[in-house]
Amino acid sequence: MSSEKSSSMHTKDSQSIASWPSSITLRKPAPRPQPHYETYLLRLNPALKTIKSTTSICSLPIVRTYTHLPASYYIKPLRSSSTEIKAFLDTSYAKNRNNLHSSSERGVREIKSQRDRDREAEERARSTILKMDDDAQREIQKLLEAREVATSGPRVKRVWDVVAIVQRWRRRIHDDGPHPHHLQLMNGTSGNEKKRFRKRKEEERPVEWVLVLKAEAVDFEDRVMPTRYGNPFDEDDSDGDY
Repeated sequence: MSSEKSSSMHTKDSQSIASWPSSITLRKPAPRPQPHYETYLLRLNPALKTIKSTTSICSLPIVRTYTHLPASYYIKPLRSSSTEIKAFLDTSYAKNRNNLHSSSERGVREIKSQRDRDREAEERARSTILKMDDDAQREIQKLLEAREVATSGPRVKRVWDVVAIVQRWRRRIHDDGPHPHHLQLMNGTSGNEKKRFRKRKEEERPVEWVLVLKAEAVDFEDRVMPTRYGNPFDEDDSDGDY
């Protein structure tokens, strides 16, 4: 009798478990993926001054008025392979290593783990950004916020950081060497004047910054996106007896 009762209870338990809604599932924690890297170019449009009007007497300009456009920064995506991204990271890391003052500091740096070196690289990049103009910092901050919004969802949050900054000369169109007029000026000057001319031209040459961004998933928790006039209690209010 007891065996029949236990078997019937087992059958009822099996039926009750089978009757659970199929929508109820036990979700396993998602595996933490590898970091994702992207590269962008930060460029500076220099200030521009153009002639607005000219007042002349006997064909001689007497008064000129100008329009001034302030300098501005902008960011554009940079298509890069994994090899190129690694080269940017290595360049930034080598620069950080050369900035160490003593050989003992370098020795300590070498034995640190990769995670510690990545953290130091991020701190170095953050310090470099803080030394930039406010407009450049705003452009970088807007980029990071946009990438976080685009890559995060209701069940995952990803954080983006700048992990490396590499400054380089900005490539010009048809930049195949010095202009013939520049060569003529350099050939007719002394050695010191040539050096000063090259230095002045390098200072005038525009630069750009390669930004290496890294994204990491920090957690996998359910999140609710609030709205200003939304009511999160609609279902409770419709089911309750008030």
